[in-house]
Amino acid sequence: MATDLYEISGLCVDVEYMIMGVLANNVYIVSDGEGTMVVDPSCSADKILAALGERKLDAIVLTHSHFDHTGAAAELREATGAPVIASAIDAPLIEEPCDEDLSTRGVPCPVDRTVAHGDVVEVGNMKWKVIA
Repeated sequence: MATDLYEISGLCVDVEYMIMGVLANNVYIVSDGEGTMVVDPSCSADKILAALGERKLDAIVLTHSHFDHTGAAAELREATGAPVIASAIDAPLIEEPCDEDLSTRGVPCPVDRTVAHGDVVEVGNMKWKVIA
């Protein structure tokens, strides 16, 4: 399954992105060769899996609860077993989206780890500080 996958050069880790969904969101694949994470999987887990290729997915990071950032998270989690990481504030709306609010309407997805401002998320040899 072909997909448009773009690379960002000149960084200390490999960053690729796809523009996906009705709102043309960026879905990021970040890897240091030891670990790989997908950030904001908006839709089409199949396209994201195709872009990952043989790489093992170590984490799914959701920056917030809007459907256009979480739409493929549950399916991606199911397909790979990768844990879903989200803020403690957004986790309830990711796990139980609110149909009354279009921005948080979406597919329910379990959150495996909640984080808060100042926490550090480690994936492979990468350390990412959470900024709320």
